[in-house]
Amino acid sequence: MVKLSHVHAARGRIRSGIVHTPCKPSHAFQDEVPGQLYWKFENLQRTGSFKDRGALNKLLLLSPEETERGVVTASAGNHAQALAYLVVKVRDRPGSLASLTDSVARMGANVLDIHHRRGFADIRVGDVEIVLQLETRGRDHVAEIIQALEAQGVSVEVEG
Repeated sequence: MVKLSHVHAARGRIRSGIVHTPCKPSHAFQDEVPGQLYWKFENLQRTGSFKDRGALNKLLLLSPEETERGVVTASAGNHAQALAYLVVKVRDRPGSLASLTDSVARMGANVLDIHHRRGFADIRVGDVEIVLQLETRGRDHVAEIIQALEAQGVSVEVEG
């Protein structure tokens, strides 16, 4: 049985890895339900779903041995999306995506998917956010990739 203490512990673990989303009162249904109804805007999470929270919590609970073996997900939806993304922010110049994928390939990772995001409020003009789904050799390999990209001046974060 899940206890309130488990919820508080999970909240502390995932705090730095998720988007803080607002919770607003619903005025549309206030006459339909006894008490106050609130909307939690989890659609503002990076994958558009609350599942970022559960996926991150599970990953943070894995032992080092489990983490080294890697994680496989059978979901084709939001849960899978929450597990496998690396977000990089680079200057939006010709060749920047090619240079980025070339660097990742030289480090021994396979690029499985790329999403190119522009036009969000948190992205400066002239920058682009590139989300990479990578196949790596595990946690240490991901850390090496992040360190190498950051040494090249690329802003990197693990999404989800």
